[in-house]
Amino acid sequence: MFLSPPLLWITINPCDLHDPIAQVFAGENIDMNAFIATMGPDADTRTKNVANDPYALAKFFHFMIRAILKTLFSIESTSYKVNSSEGHILEV
Repeated sequence: MFLSPPLLWITINPCDLHDPIAQVFAGENIDMNAFIATMGPDADTRTKNVANDPYALAKFFHFMIRAILKTLFSIESTSYKVNSSEGHILEV
């Protein structure tokens, strides 16, 4: 509050059902370097993968939040401290 209140309030809610990264965490063999959106598991298989492995989904959520904080806000955390610098300005 010393410098000012936050100017942005967001809720980050990554979609885990259809995200190929979540499917990789759940054990699907997807080559992310040669990714083709129409290849890979169908919707039923993706749903089963997500439902059967909640730990993989927790790892996916943690990965996505860390990537968003690092990329958009330049915030990185380690076991011992949090490093930050000026965030990036996005031009639309």
